Amino acid sequence: MNKWTEQQEKAIKTKGKNLLLSAAAGSGKTTVLVEKMTRLVLEDKVGVDRLLVVTFTKAAAEEMKQRIHEKLTEELANAVETRRQEITNQINALPFASISTIHSFCLQMIQKYYHVIGLDPATKVGNETALAIMRQKALEEVMEEEYEKEEESFLALMEMFSNQRKDDRFREIILKIREFSSNHPYPEEWLGSAVANFEMDEAAFNKSLFYKEVKQHARTNATFALQLLGEALKETESFSNPEPPQSLLKQEAFAVESVLNGLEEGMGAFVRALKDCSFDTWRTNKEDKPFAQEAKEKRDSAKKVINQLKDDYAYEQMEVLFENLREMKPHMDYLTKIVMRYQEVYDEAKREKGIMDFNDLEHFALQILEDEEAREELKEQYQYVFIDEYQDSNQIQDTIASKIKREDNLFLVGDVKQSIYLFRHSDPTLFIGKSREYERETEKSEVQVLNQNFRSSKNVIDTVNRVFEQTMSKYVGEIDYNDQEKLYQGVCYEEDDGRKVQLFLLQQDGQEENEAQEMEKSEIEARFVAGKIKELIGTRRYDPREGAYKPIEYKDIVLLFRSVKKTAPIYQQVFREEGIPVYAETGGGYFDTLEIALILDFLRVIDNAYQDTPLLAVLRSPIFGFTTEELVEIRTAQSENSIYETLKTYSETEGNDLAKKAGRTIAFIRERKEEARYTPIDQFLWKAYMDTNYYHYIGGLPGGMQRQANLRVLVDRAKEFSKSTLKGLFHFILFVEELKETKSDLSSAKVLGAMDNVVRVMSIHKSKGLEFPLVFIGNIEKRFNTQDENQSVILHKELGICPDYVNLEKRRMLSTILKRVAKTKIRLETLSEEMRILYVAMSRSKNQLYLVGTYKEKEKDKLLEKWGPSSTPYRSSVSKSYLDWIMSAMPIRYRPQEEKIFEEDCADGWFVDARQQSEKEEAQQTGKEDFFREMEKIRKEEQISERIQQIMDWTYERKDRAKIPEKIAVSQIGKFQNEKGAFRINQEYHIPEFDKKESPLTAAEKGTINHEVLARIELNKLREAADLSREVALQVKELVGRGHIEDEHQSHINKEAIAAFYESAIGRRLLKSEKVYREKPFTLRSDLEDIIGESGSKEGILIQGIIDCFFYEGDEVVLVDYKSDYYQNEQMQKSLVEGYAKQIQLYKKAIETITGKRVKESYIYFLYGNHAYPVDLS
Repeated sequence: MNKWTEQQEKAIKTKGKNLLLSAAAGSGKTTVLVEKMTRLVLEDKVGVDRLLVVTFTKAAAEEMKQRIHEKLTEELANAVETRRQEITNQINALPFASISTIHSFCLQMIQKYYHVIGLDPATKVGNETALAIMRQKALEEVMEEEYEKEEESFLALMEMFSNQRKDDRFREIILKIREFSSNHPYPEEWLGSAVANFEMDEAAFNKSLFYKEVKQHARTNATFALQLLGEALKETESFSNPEPPQSLLKQEAFAVESVLNGLEEGMGAFVRALKDCSFDTWRTNKEDKPFAQEAKEKRDSAKKVINQLKDDYAYEQMEVLFENLREMKPHMDYLTKIVMRYQEVYDEAKREKGIMDFNDLEHFALQILEDEEAREELKEQYQYVFIDEYQDSNQIQDTIASKIKREDNLFLVGDVKQSIYLFRHSDPTLFIGKSREYERETEKSEVQVLNQNFRSSKNVIDTVNRVFEQTMSKYVGEIDYNDQEKLYQGVCYEEDDGRKVQLFLLQQDGQEENEAQEMEKSEIEARFVAGKIKELIGTRRYDPREGAYKPIEYKDIVLLFRSVKKTAPIYQQVFREEGIPVYAETGGGYFDTLEIALILDFLRVIDNAYQDTPLLAVLRSPIFGFTTEELVEIRTAQSENSIYETLKTYSETEGNDLAKKAGRTIAFIRERKEEARYTPIDQFLWKAYMDTNYYHYIGGLPGGMQRQANLRVLVDRAKEFSKSTLKGLFHFILFVEELKETKSDLSSAKVLGAMDNVVRVMSIHKSKGLEFPLVFIGNIEKRFNTQDENQSVILHKELGICPDYVNLEKRRMLSTILKRVAKTKIRLETLSEEMRILYVAMSRSKNQLYLVGTYKEKEKDKLLEKWGPSSTPYRSSVSKSYLDWIMSAMPIRYRPQEEKIFEEDCADGWFVDARQQSEKEEAQQTGKEDFFREMEKIRKEEQISERIQQIMDWTYERKDRAKIPEKIAVSQIGKFQNEKGAFRINQEYHIPEFDKKESPLTAAEKGTINHEVLARIELNKLREAADLSREVALQVKELVGRGHIEDEHQSHINKEAIAAFYESAIGRRLLKSEKVYREKPFTLRSDLEDIIGESGSKEGILIQGIIDCFFYEGDEVVLVDYKSDYYQNEQMQKSLVEGYAKQIQLYKKAIETITGKRVKESYIYFLYGNHAYPVDLS
């Protein structure tokens, strides 16, 4: 029988009131929850069907059911006969009980009450890939509507929030706002409130949530500055002449106090006081200078804090701040209308397909609960409502629970210190708010605490408490880590006085912070950790549950990381080399892995090379291999243009090897862009891997097998995408961005299954709810990711939509006051989340905790000076990594004269080791770098064996045939001469860009541009258009806006000829057809005899080509080939047709081979003369 603690027993027995159970890590909250539900069923005769239990994951729901089943089965075995049937009925009802995730419960509600909201009962939850494609199509439709309307408001928004040549950034903003708002219970209300913020004047601002945030932030910072000035003042007491510096410090402290006083009056008074707060030159007597350094440093730190506040809030005149808001209001109003229109189109598309997404589940459930009859039925049905992991609920989920609960039947359980799903819109402030509410309403509501930890040893618990007492506060962490939040030991470990928490800092050389440096750091750590694991295996650990010592096995050890995307493959590789069995739980984050992120940048460049960020990444990568120095040289030559334009210009430099390299790069990008037009995306990807050697290169990196598997997964996903109606790089990239934006990221490919006795590598998020005897936390020096606060438009659940201010006339952009406040709020929320993530990581350990990080030699003194228990909310807010927080709690003081920090320098419970790389490790690192450099050289060298040389020296009997390639394009087939077996094939040569100078486009190049339009123009719109010429012009404009056609090529598009084609007889027939195929690639094997017309030439040859267009009429096919040739008369036209007859013949053969249908007619359509010429192939 379980022995419950007083805290646990109270939680189990409390009834007749709402209860919020704050259950710390390792406190047994799931066991308590199961016991409470079981007692309700067994003692209070509450049927399991009268319980609503909402869990965070399906696995948790299944575990809950299983535990209840075990308890009921155990009770059944000991029950008297009169109760056996009653318990059996409950066991039988358990599989159908409402113990599930919130989404499963919402679906259950929808299936019962679909009629209340007029929903088709056949509606199902859609596949995420299909939904992502549907979202893209809906967005495409809305954007096309806006392009067609050409509203000034839309064009202004495009200019404000788009890239120079593409609208993809604006599209991302629409998707982001729609996704963000849909996590609010009432999205349109949230959007309306966000727009209303732009009407505020100073008086309204002072009463708003924005100014509340300003006050909290500024008060914390100014108070810290005041504290520093006070400490500096105390330091001056020992000066021989303290009066001058003390007078200065008192004057500056008075100015800071004025800032704090101004805060209480309002934004205007605060900003005025801030502007008046100045710091004069620091002066001391010569004899005091040796002692004045510490006082000066503290005073300078105070000055830095105040100057940062000035940058945040005193950057513009007050009246201008609010005038800027009013100027932005109409733009924000139009933006939200586009978002709502997009939601409308997307919702309609889902209705037509009879599907819904996960957001719909919650919103449909909420709509059902707005109906009084349905709501009262559900309230009556559920006698008790339990919400597990309440700290991870969001606003809409909390609203649903509030509508189902009664006055006194809600049981909430969780730990706000373990709320780590901000990226899924979890809202820890709900837990904090509910806690305050229940503490006030003691009659019908109560807060109880479980803070005894039954997992960890004393040293682990003491370490966790020490770190978070020093760092966690309402300012960073969102709660104070007080006696109520602290962990208290609940289980006894025999070796508590022997095992210490260990911190290892490993020195890393190198200056640049780049991808290679990150990989190097991970490898240094991995090799060190591997060595520690080898030392541990076979030694003993104490198991308090068994009351005995056990040998340490691999399965007792886990390695935790903030993110495993880049680190896991490296650890796997190193551990395998060291003979350590390992399993990495990589989870999601697939699109952000090194290899996939770079390939996606490569695709972005091929789609539109005028994007500086992805182009720079690809240029620096092994694909193109530009060094930083080379890129600086190229950029210096012409810094005002885009990088692509600069590269093109530089490639024209005479007699310069770097210019030739630039020229080859430009040529490669253009060739791939052309190739992407007709190649299915999955085939294009694989060919790119091979052509660039990237697949083999990535295989040579640490974790190469995993990385190559990830690249193959991307090809598989591209193949899936190719089956949809959306085509091409542009839509595939948007599709990937949509998956990332909606957090529908793929998991990395698995190349190793989970074995029993293995070391596990996993993200901290994956470890939540788990426990391990020995825990290593790695990469603790890694900087926090603050990219969310640097977006052009910041979104916040309470502050709304917070953009930059953009004045198009003056070409001026700066942050609005809304964005300044939101940026600070987002940063603090991000830091609070990171602090909770560290808490989760450190509280997983049972016996032993190891913290591992790296540092650079040049940063050592600066880094170690942070050690010591001297943290404040301000210091926590400016920390950049877990290591900063851990150091601020470290119970030691740094002694600069010492090279090494020894164990005896530390207080009880800690062991610290800062070490340099050994000579052996340095040699290994140098050898690794040399290896990768040599690998590239070897790849380029020709290693010809004697056998290969013999093959190369062999002479083919038919030398004339030797010039024929194994595979040719249809466009290469020219006129053949049959004199004495001679023939020729026209060769196409690609002229590098740097050799082209500024020569005008050739007729063939102009033809290619017009072919691009004919391939991409949307036929459905043409079918519906009243004015074909206008519709063609609109679509051309869109194609240029999306980067499919280069801006400078627009003048070469013959819009009139394209419109004339669709107005012609053959064009009208095409538009009437339901099956039209354009730019259809094919590969066809043919006899050489068919190509050169020479009897007996039976050698095979592969023909590759692209069919411009063919369409069905009934069960037969009509072929159309566009030509842009110029001709003066009918005779010349006829001659051209005869010259192209062989090509048309091959196209006809390809169509009939591929489709199995007869080509009944073939036409060459001459765009120049607007004439369709039939080709007789009989």
